[in-house]
Amino acid sequence: MLPHNVLIPFPPRRGYIIPLSVDTTARPYALSSFAIGGFTPDASNTRQAVTILGMQAETNDVYFYFSDVTNNTITTTDAVSAGGSLAYDDKYTAIIKKDIAPQYFKLNRAIDKFLVVRATAGAILRFWNAAEVVG
Repeated sequence: MLPHNVLIPFPPRRGYIIPLSVDTTARPYALSSFAIGGFTPDASNTRQAVTILGMQAETNDVYFYFSDVTNNTITTTDAVSAGGSLAYDDKYTAIIKKDIAPQYFKLNRAIDKFLVVRATAGAILRFWNAAEVVG
């Protein structure tokens, strides 16, 4: 028996994989009403809907973040200066390196309404529903 905190993700399912072309322009994609894995959260947000999203980059690295607003500010080079003060900034991103194993992200569908992506050159970002929790 596995411990309760070990996540075994669902495999990519036929008909529920999205290969998204990503270019050098930062673009937001709406996720809030999108049926990921066939599940759409209720419009009133009266229940929490959590989804685990599997993501994998090919061809080039993909810079991304999830947002509650339609924002498209992404830089691939800015960082907190060495020796500088730690600070959050809306333009900082996470990265999925090309050609590595899928990465998994837990989304709260009530606040993770947009996926914002950019690459330094053309790339494909594949994503799919990897698990669901309704609580």
